[in-house]
Amino acid sequence: MTKILVIEDHPLMQMAIQTVLSAETDLELTPPLFDRDTILRNLRQESPDLILFDLGLPNIDPIELVNEIRDVDPAVKILIYSGSTDHQLIARIIRERVNGYITKNSSISDLVEAIRSVVAGKPYFSGIASEALAEDIQDISKDRTRQLLSSLTAREREIFDLIVERHDTNQTAQGLAITPSAVRSHIAHICRKFGLNSQKDLLLFAVENDLNRTS
Repeated sequence: MTKILVIEDHPLMQMAIQTVLSAETDLELTPPLFDRDTILRNLRQESPDLILFDLGLPNIDPIELVNEIRDVDPAVKILIYSGSTDHQLIARIIRERVNGYITKNSSISDLVEAIRSVVAGKPYFSGIASEALAEDIQDISKDRTRQLLSSLTAREREIFDLIVERHDTNQTAQGLAITPSAVRSHIAHICRKFGLNSQKDLLLFAVENDLNRTS
């Protein structure tokens, strides 16, 4: 029997969850809870296998509550069941080691599938969660790229920009009035800062990150 702690404050959603999941004979549900202290006390006393968690509880920071739940029981599975379309919030909550995210407009069969998947140790993330994660990864990548570019000296940035414009070593040297060996030395320094191996890798990095002289 899988014990599920339901965190939900809306009466209609409470009733719907109870009605839908009570048909699954191997699932045991708690009466829905929405008070922080009661939730944590129930967690300590009942040791549920999974928490079905609505993000929209009044006067409760969902990030803080997830962390408190993890402090009490690091092993409990957490499945977010929410109507939120806020990609930043979704990405933040997923980073807090939740095991799945499913929207409230999902079908009954999808909800049951999500519960069984998470209980079995398999992450389950519906479409909007996958989109939020992709955006979050993209934002992290952009931040890292900005940090790398800001680590370059003025001369290194000049050389990097010319590489992006497809200038070879001799053209770059002529354009900056320095020697080809100096250009190669600067390129080697840039590669070390970026964790890359060659000028070809630098060009590929620039293409992948859509960089140009205005970056």
